[in-house]
Amino acid sequence: MARGAAEPLTTASTEVVPAFLVERPGDTLVVTGRVDTGIDYRVVAGDGLSLGEEAVVRTDPAVTVAVRRLLANASPDDMSVLSRAGIDAVYAPDADPEVAQRIDAAPFVEQTGSDRPGSRVWTLTLEPAASHGGPRWHWAFGGGQAVLWLVAIVLTAPVRRRVSEAPREDAGSVEAAR
Repeated sequence: MARGAAEPLTTASTEVVPAFLVERPGDTLVVTGRVDTGIDYRVVAGDGLSLGEEAVVRTDPAVTVAVRRLLANASPDDMSVLSRAGIDAVYAPDADPEVAQRIDAAPFVEQTGSDRPGSRVWTLTLEPAASHGGPRWHWAFGGGQAVLWLVAIVLTAPVRRRVSEAPREDAGSVEAAR
């Protein structure tokens, strides 16, 4: 009972990108897979997703096209698209040699040290755009949540009750006399 079924709980590293990439100003393009079986990519801000953020992963069709071209025959315009999207590094945790060769041949990309054997890291020599942090509706949604929290706090705050005095008898007799 202490170990569970085949030890389901582990202390595996939750690191998505190397620590030195987390400290960079832009986002990281994480590329996995092989050219012959298919490539997957995702844009990672900081050190990766936190619990609950997987539902708000942003996808940009222009970035998808630029990544496809990066792995085919990248042009300077494709690299500018990645830079404007806030991407300043490419990370392949288990780099396929063919994928690595194609990224090496891309303009405005230089190879950087990696965190472990088999992985590869490249940085874009173009200045990345500031990461915008998601669509505009995220700001509106966050603001709405803040207002709702404020309303909930006000409505659930303890109330100070005034002790009302008992009506005076002479006030009642004046009313009856009228």
